[in-house]
Amino acid sequence: NKTIKEISDQQGCTVNEVLQECINHAIDPVTTFHFDPRQHKDISTHWVYQYIGSGKPLEEVAKEQNLTESEVLISLLAVGKQQIDLETKGKKLIGLDVGTSRLLTARRLQSGIISVKAQRNAFMELHRDASTVRALKRQMVNYVEIEKKLFLVGDNAYDYSNVFPYLELKRPMANGMLSIEPNALPIIKEIIGALVGQGEPGSICAYSIPAAPVDVHKLVQYHTDVIEGILKLYGYEPIAVNEGVAVANIGLEDYDLTGLALSFGGGLINAAMLYKGLSALQISVSQAGD
Repeated sequence: NKTIKEISDQQGCTVNEVLQECINHAIDPVTTFHFDPRQHKDISTHWVYQYIGSGKPLEEVAKEQNLTESEVLISLLAVGKQQIDLETKGKKLIGLDVGTSRLLTARRLQSGIISVKAQRNAFMELHRDASTVRALKRQMVNYVEIEKKLFLVGDNAYDYSNVFPYLELKRPMANGMLSIEPNALPIIKEIIGALVGQGEPGSICAYSIPAAPVDVHKLVQYHTDVIEGILKLYGYEPIAVNEGVAVANIGLEDYDLTGLALSFGGGLINAAMLYKGLSALQISVSQAGD
C-alpha cells in the first residue's frame, strides 16, 4: 500500500527512477502504487495524441520527444487520467467541428485510440421516384426527404456529383455559418446526426463556433443556437467552444496558454489571442480557403 513517493524516499532514489523500474517490470504504477500523474505539473501532454494507436515502443517515443521513458510514461498516464475524469461526467463524450467544407467528430475509444469521423458539408437534390429510393436503400446511401423532395447528403452527395455533373452540389453552410439555402437546417441536422448518433443520459458534445467576422455581417448567435438545438435533439448536453480558443488550448499548452492562435477553414479564418488561459480577443475574417 505504499505510494511511489514513499518508495522513492525509502530507497533513496527519485520518483522517475521508481517509475523506470515499473516500466522494466511491466507494473502499472497507477493501480499498484496509487500514482497520480497530474501531480507533475511540469509534464506536458499535448504531444501524446499523435502516438496513440501508433504502436511505437516507449523507448522510441522517448527518443523522438527528447524525454526519459519515465517522463513519457507520466505523460501517457496523465492523458489516461484526464479521460477517466471526463468519463465520470458523461457516458458519451464527443468533439464536433462544424466546418464550412467538412464536419468532423472525435471521440476516444476504450482502447485509448482517438476515433475521427468526417462528412463533407454538402447536399444534392435527386429526382424522387420509387426506383431511386430503392437503389439508395440497397446501397445504404444517406439521403433526406423534405417536402416530397429527395436529397443526398455528406460524402455521398459529393461522390454522386462527380458522376452526374448536371446535378448541382450545394452547401448548407457558407462563410463558416449556416447559409440562406431553404433546406440548410434539415440537411445540417441529418449530417450531424450521422456523425454523433443518439446520445445517452449524461452525454456531452463540445462543438466549435466561429468568432464574429470583422469584414462581413454574420449572425453568429443564430448559428450557435441552431447547432445547440440540433445536439439537444440527439440527446447531448452541448458546449460551445470558440474555434480559435480550441486551437490555442492545444497549441499554446507549453507556452503558459499565452499567444496567438489561428484556424484556417474553408469559410473563415479564426483568430484568438490568449493571455495565461484567458481570451483577450476573438475575431474572424471571411477571406478563407474557399
